[in-house]
Amino acid sequence: MRGRKTTLLLILPLLLFATWSQLYVPYAGRADDMTIGKSGLQYYIYAADRTYKIYKTINDGVSWTVPTIDLSVDNPVCVVTCPNNADVVYLGKTGSPPVYWSTDAGVNWDDRSGQSPNDITNENPLCFVMDPDNESIIYLGCKGGGSVDNIYKTTNNGADWDEKSLPNTGPDVHDFAVITTGEQTLVFAGCAAFNKKRGIYRSTNGGDDWDQVMYENSVYSIEFYDQGIGYAGTDCGVYKTTNNGTTWVPLGNSPELQIYDLAVINSNTVYAATADKIYKTTDGGSNWISMSTDYRCNHALCILSHPDDNQKLFSGADWCVYKTTNSGNNWSEITTGFRPAKLLRTTPNLPTIYALGPEFGYLNTGSTIFRSNDYGNNWTTIAGASLFPCVDETPLAITVSPDNSDVVLFGGQNLTLESENQLDIYRSTDAGDNWQWCATTSQGDQPSTMVIEFCPLKPDTVFAAFSELNDNETVFRSTNAGNTWQEKNTPAYHVYDLTINPHYNDTLYAGTRLYGVYRNTDAGDNWTQTSFNNLRVNALATDFDFPDTMYAGAEIHGGAPQGVYKTLDGFTSYPSQKNDGLDYLYVTDLEVDPSEPTIVYALCKASASATQTYVYCTVDRGGKWFNSSIGLPSDSIYNLEIDVDNADPVFAATKDGVYAFTPDFEKSLVSSSGEATCSNNQRHMIRIHGTNEFWITYESGGVIYAVHSTDAGQSWSKKMEIGQGYNPTISIRDVPEFPPCVVWRADGNQDTVYFSKYVAGIKWDDPTPIVVSWPGVEFSPPSFVISDNNYGHVVYSDGSTVFYCEFEIYNPGIAAPDPFDIGVDPSIAYMTPGQNNPEIHVTWELDERLCYRGKYIGASWTNREIVANETFHPCIEIVGNTAHIVFEWEHYFIKDIIEVKATYIAGGSHSPWTNHMVCNTTNNSTYPEISGGSLCAWVEEMSGNYEIYYCWRSPGQWWGPFNISNSPQMSTYPHVVYKQTATEEIWYFNWTENDNAPYDIEFVQLYPEEGIELMFYLANGGEEEAAPFNVHREGYIQYGPNFHERIDYDSEYLEYEFMKLNPYRDYALAAYAYQQGSSNLPIIIKIDNIAIGGINLPPETLIVCKEMIPENLYADRAVNVKIYGNNAVTAALVLYEYERDPDGDGGGPQDAGATPLNIAQLSLSVFPNPVRKDISIQYTIPQPIKVNLSIYDVAGRLVNTLINSIQNPGSYQQTFNTQNLSQGVYFVRLHTSDKSIVKKVIFLR
Repeated sequence: MRGRKTTLLLILPLLLFATWSQLYVPYAGRADDMTIGKSGLQYYIYAADRTYKIYKTINDGVSWTVPTIDLSVDNPVCVVTCPNNADVVYLGKTGSPPVYWSTDAGVNWDDRSGQSPNDITNENPLCFVMDPDNESIIYLGCKGGGSVDNIYKTTNNGADWDEKSLPNTGPDVHDFAVITTGEQTLVFAGCAAFNKKRGIYRSTNGGDDWDQVMYENSVYSIEFYDQGIGYAGTDCGVYKTTNNGTTWVPLGNSPELQIYDLAVINSNTVYAATADKIYKTTDGGSNWISMSTDYRCNHALCILSHPDDNQKLFSGADWCVYKTTNSGNNWSEITTGFRPAKLLRTTPNLPTIYALGPEFGYLNTGSTIFRSNDYGNNWTTIAGASLFPCVDETPLAITVSPDNSDVVLFGGQNLTLESENQLDIYRSTDAGDNWQWCATTSQGDQPSTMVIEFCPLKPDTVFAAFSELNDNETVFRSTNAGNTWQEKNTPAYHVYDLTINPHYNDTLYAGTRLYGVYRNTDAGDNWTQTSFNNLRVNALATDFDFPDTMYAGAEIHGGAPQGVYKTLDGFTSYPSQKNDGLDYLYVTDLEVDPSEPTIVYALCKASASATQTYVYCTVDRGGKWFNSSIGLPSDSIYNLEIDVDNADPVFAATKDGVYAFTPDFEKSLVSSSGEATCSNNQRHMIRIHGTNEFWITYESGGVIYAVHSTDAGQSWSKKMEIGQGYNPTISIRDVPEFPPCVVWRADGNQDTVYFSKYVAGIKWDDPTPIVVSWPGVEFSPPSFVISDNNYGHVVYSDGSTVFYCEFEIYNPGIAAPDPFDIGVDPSIAYMTPGQNNPEIHVTWELDERLCYRGKYIGASWTNREIVANETFHPCIEIVGNTAHIVFEWEHYFIKDIIEVKATYIAGGSHSPWTNHMVCNTTNNSTYPEISGGSLCAWVEEMSGNYEIYYCWRSPGQWWGPFNISNSPQMSTYPHVVYKQTATEEIWYFNWTENDNAPYDIEFVQLYPEEGIELMFYLANGGEEEAAPFNVHREGYIQYGPNFHERIDYDSEYLEYEFMKLNPYRDYALAAYAYQQGSSNLPIIIKIDNIAIGGINLPPETLIVCKEMIPENLYADRAVNVKIYGNNAVTAALVLYEYERDPDGDGGGPQDAGATPLNIAQLSLSVFPNPVRKDISIQYTIPQPIKVNLSIYDVAGRLVNTLINSIQNPGSYQQTFNTQNLSQGVYFVRLHTSDKSIVKKVIFLR
């Protein structure tokens, strides 16, 4: 007995549609001002980002939050909190009102600008200071100019403000310091201006009057250690006072840089946040050293020391926030929780990803570069505009070498006035830590574009293309990975995209502003304008398998967007538009999946000025597009990228960081068509016997594809594009090295049936037309088989007539169609030659009647037979010499599935058609498909949804139905094949799955319950009309309604003939024996007069004797079976066919007299499971023993005892009706004196 378990193995991933997911994003960590205070035992730090929001951390910068959802509290310039009550915090922002406060740690904010006449009228605040001795007193410094007041003071927590302006109203007030000397409070204001109004002002009376005490430089920061010693940061170094701020002197060795902020630890130790990172002195300013380890941002805007730990400092920069815990020796980035960085470009060389964004500075100019070394889980800000020679380098391009992820190239546009918008290329060889200028072009367009591409086969070769303002060189080449560059001949100025042939890296294509696409075949030297010469081309992409297949995103210059164009010959001829399903036609980027080039992504929007962008995908090289934007931000997406060596995921640079998309579909088994596997009267899936090879064909976007698996569907080849059209069907001969062949139909003014056969790799023959219709005639899906003489045979309908044609597989051409009958929906099957029976068998529908005809190859058709009425969608299969047809049978407006079969006898006649109910439900059952004569799948309509159901046939009946799809999505158009050896049984299903594109081509394998096998031949007994295999019997008896109670008998022997066996397969014969006599009946089973088994048959007991047939007995392709006894009886004979193992040794015992498999050991099986009505329980016992067979509910209560008696060795079957039991879980228990077996079963209503 073959050991099996019921297992449903889904080869494909989840059925839910994939969405984009935001990676652990790089953060835009800017801080223009910072303040720290205590709330209870915990310190709060607030950071003001003038480009976004106020941030707060309660864990020293491990993570940050935006504490408020108040949309009006944005773009804060300055912030201050109470040192001993950090729940109270003030912020200043440009606009009206200029000052807000919060009393609940930043959650809620109120206007705190006062009421007229005691209000703040300057809408440009720059800084706060809180009196250290009185938290109710706050000074506000503002931007100066004209007659506007630039200093305000409150003594009641901001309820009222008084103007305390300087005598010179012009300067901008950037910082304050408040110190107390004895009973006197001194207030200092640091000011910036282009004249002598700048410097430091001092007030000794709370701001009522001011004296200017320093005017040499603009001052941005003032910090005192005590009443006597203080430091001031200016636009050119640091000043110091030792006399309460009366006089200030420059520190000659301080960095000659703009000093944005100071942190004074003691009288000698001072940190300076400068335009070149952080500096420190430990000797009162005599000497300064740079403290820049891991501090990557040049512009340090503010610095803050921790009140309880002066080794711990925090610094805000224009594109990062840092922290040190060892007095500035090392810095770490602390930006988690800041807003996601806006990214313009991303480039992966997994696991490394680089991302490029605009500078997060106040003017939003320049560039910021991020790096992740772990697939985007963690990010480091590695470079900003201040690291490049030009601080105004607008980001345009970034790319990483496919050969070395440490080699990165950055392209930007220099916006300084003297540069005239020149375009620059920089290079890093240490993963972005350091950058070297490599090349500069002449004047660029504004805004400009740049693309930099490494050659995949020659990674030292790099091409860069630009959009130039004038007719200058726009293509550069480097042969040393970007270190040096040479100008190349130019296709046209304004090059917007560049793509390199992945097979021949000297071949390039350039998309231009006015002149379409140019081609180059000598590594950039000479360019030729292609036939695609009249549109602006914003994006280009090349197919990795067929590099002459290319895509272009185009528009009429200054006019309407045109969507996507596709060429098959490298733009030698004018390309065709491929916009089916593409709702937005302004295409800015195109990416081809390198692992499956039929998949292409387009980044698009409605127009050039639109901000909302979308990602669309096609899985059939542009045949049809569908929206794949789920999960992306609501507006700007800037580019898409795929790692050539690691195609998953797809990366998108967005305003909210990097997003990633990994398709949830099997890339080889996905379609844009909801009828990918339509319809049932043809084969879409084949399995090569004796192997784990599968072929599946399907349609997507009007394109025919085939895929191949050599490991039973665990993995699949790339999609092989065969031709244009619909409704493919696949066939193959069961001989070594025979190629799979596909036939399909193509629409047009004249429909065409095409043929192609597999060549090698991913190559198929060019499509060959087999039949062409008359104008205006539409063909139905064709059905196709291949005969042993290497001819293809096709049937199809034109809506009223059924046609047949045949052609040579190895020399195909136009065939002469034979209009052999009238009707629709034909299906064809092939019978191996022999016994003078027809080889071609066709069924179809005629006015809702099931019709059938046979045909001898090279000869005439048999007469039309009307087999059944009220029928639709028939499907035929030949098993041995038996024709099986399944179809929809409509009665009372409900469609069920019926099988009819007839067996051919030598001489061309066949037995009467017998019908068998496959499925009888309250739902519509449609599109049936049969395999092996005993396995049927179809579509079951379930309250608006569609599921795939199946049944299998035993000697007594069809068992089921069972739901194989079980999904909330639509499941349609199934196909089924099987593998059956003497040791293994697997059923394989495929169908079209989903409610909308992309549609999965599901591939599912099912391991049936132990003991379930598909029958090759079935000879039932006990009927008035003897089974067509029966040669001799005396009569029949019907003891009861069950199949085993209906027997053939003969006083001497029963005889049966089974023909059309395959000498290269294995066979087993199972004899079902039953009688209701008074004593045991000895029965002998002989094949070709050789005894292979025997039964000692007790009364009223079903025994199944199953034996392997020695292969020498069917070398002539037939066996003669005789059942001897006095009387000889049999309820059924079943012949099972098995594939042999690949080594050809066969699948089971070959000697006559083998031990019957049914009594080898105690066993129990139940089917179907779940069950709706009758459950069949089969069991075997190895020796005479008392047997108890009972059913229990889930609580362990006895429901029914079926057997409780001594039984002889053998196989038994019991049928139990579950209708009177409630739905739920039950247990079937087989118990003997030494062993018990329990099976769980589910009863359904």
